[in-house]
Amino acid sequence: NKNIMSIFLARRSESGLLEVPVPFSNELMTTVHEGPVTFDRTADNIYFTRNNYSKGQRRKAKDGIVKLQIFTAERVGESWNNIKPLPLNDKESNTCHPAISVEGDVLYFSSNRPGGHGGMDIWMSRRLGDEWGEPVNLGPEVNTEGEEVFPFIHADGDLFFASNTHVGFGGLDIFKTKKIGDSWTKPENLE
Repeated sequence: NKNIMSIFLARRSESGLLEVPVPFSNELMTTVHEGPVTFDRTADNIYFTRNNYSKGQRRKAKDGIVKLQIFTAERVGESWNNIKPLPLNDKESNTCHPAISVEGDVLYFSSNRPGGHGGMDIWMSRRLGDEWGEPVNLGPEVNTEGEEVFPFIHADGDLFFASNTHVGFGGLDIFKTKKIGDSWTKPENLE
């Protein structure tokens, strides 16, 4: 019942050095894992990874593990409110590492849900009005039988992610791909 990973903020001093980190938000802090995070371009909405948690209770999947989920919250003044899990979460699988497009209409994330290519895959969901559409796997050009995690979508459409299976130096190398039409370019190792 201790915080495993929480969201912290470190401001820069006048000299440019990072100051001592402080909790980002008391409203977002629980006794379970929180982070990584992404913000929409106005910084009024946050999307973050958290263990499946509701009304102060951890929610275990059928295998007895508390899976990772993506939550969202809205900034109201100086606090974060309306904290809720996204409906695209799968309570029996991990859904984590959100990255929102600059337009706020596509959410990229990692998941080991059924329908993938192996361990963790990169998925996306399109915003349809106020709702999120069914998650779509980015396919075999991006995903492998290994782990593809920590997506980041740049404003120019380049998608960056870590993989332990695409050809690289080992461990979690960083790769870049771009969507062309309905497919993604061959991931390029950033070496």
